[in-house]
Amino acid sequence: MNALDIGLRAALVADSGTGGVAALATGGIHQQDAPEKTVEPYVIFQEASNDPTYAFGNALQADHFFYLIRAVAADANESGPVTVAKIADRLKTLLTNPSLSVSGKTLLSCRFDRSYPPLRERDEVNQRNVYVRGILAELWVA
Repeated sequence: MNALDIGLRAALVADSGTGGVAALATGGIHQQDAPEKTVEPYVIFQEASNDPTYAFGNALQADHFFYLIRAVAADANESGPVTVAKIADRLKTLLTNPSLSVSGKTLLSCRFDRSYPPLRERDEVNQRNVYVRGILAELWVA
């Protein structure tokens, strides 16, 4: 994990109060993929793109990132769509101008950019539906 991944994950894990991302995602917060046999609901985050900004002389001025952050849930105590919607809504709030620590860098901006469309996949082995919903967050660091 790079410094931005570590800072973003720390912010998600720290949101553990009632209605927080970590409280809702009882299966954990994972980068790229959840480990095999992870129990839903959980959150997956990953870098979607990085567009560095340079000044004259090829001096890096800032990095412009987009991160895809998704909630995954299955029907359990409440419906999967309700669970992923709660997590996605919390992600929007949490990642709009957060206090985010990025080692060796300065966070210039972090904000909700757009929603990730809700998806439903059939898990035939377990005879259930699995739901995914999330957001794209825009981050600038220097």
